[in-house]
Amino acid sequence: MKAPDITVKLYIHHNQFNPVPFVATCDMSRWSGLTLIDVREITIPAPQLSAGEITQKCVEQLRRQQSSIIDSAHVQASAIEDRIKNLQCIEHFPAAMTSR
Repeated sequence: MKAPDITVKLYIHHNQFNPVPFVATCDMSRWSGLTLIDVREITIPAPQLSAGEITQKCVEQLRRQQSSIIDSAHVQASAIEDRIKNLQCIEHFPAAMTSR
């Protein structure tokens, strides 16, 4: 069974603050600085994926999400460790010197 094609309208705007055209999927001309200059409808073929390929894509996405969470946790844990060390330095009193 063939997947249906995807049709989308693209709204092309001129941005007074940037010479590069701004493209959106809705008319953004009601916002200051954007002027609608053209509307184009495009059709693209939908990807044909098997159930196994979809599962693999889901796994890849979850692995990226997992990696991002782990990276964020490491950064936060490192920042907390730095704060702990700073507090320990502030509270640290050198040991009393002993005479020989």
